[in-house]
Amino acid sequence: MEIVSRQILYQFPCLDFSDDDGFGAGQGFVELKYKMINRNNYFNRLKDSQAAATKPVMSLKKSRNARAGTIKQYWEKTSKECDKDTLSKLKRNEPVLLTDAFLFQSQAFVRYRLDEINAARIISQLPVIRRRILLNYHFEKATGKSVSVFRYYFASKRDKIIQYSLTCRNNLHLVKTSTDLAILKLLCCLVGENFDELVLQKEVRNSIF
Repeated sequence: MEIVSRQILYQFPCLDFSDDDGFGAGQGFVELKYKMINRNNYFNRLKDSQAAATKPVMSLKKSRNARAGTIKQYWEKTSKECDKDTLSKLKRNEPVLLTDAFLFQSQAFVRYRLDEINAARIISQLPVIRRRILLNYHFEKATGKSVSVFRYYFASKRDKIIQYSLTCRNNLHLVKTSTDLAILKLLCCLVGENFDELVLQKEVRNSIF
């Protein structure tokens, strides 16, 4: 479905998705792909109505890893095993070891470990996994974009997210002076996620000598 949706947008670029601010161009294939999947599932149910009546309706299983908008090849490169040297470096929590070669070498194993829901457990076993260099590397491999692009979009949409929060029925209404943390908590709430389960907050104290 993804291949076909990309081919459609290549032939008919006017169908590509972009919002009212012009963001999102090039990602329209994601929405088109899932529309095609849902349409195909609908036709498959009609082919055998009797079987559909006797079997439970299949529903999408909630996954911690939402793959929409990411590169398929990134998810295929995963492994629950790694050599002793790589594992030793991941446990040492020394960012200087995170060279381009090491990030490439450890990508499959780190990809596998990132599937775990308990972030605190992952970090306790592999503390270097929380380092910005490593996370930025995996973000770029998964999306094909630098994290700076995400940062730019987030800043550009900040005011609109705050305005939208005022229409929500929950108690997470934001104001112009709301922190980025408050905005992220709202976004998690809107998609049924608990921010505290996704992000570990650490207090950082700056000392001036």
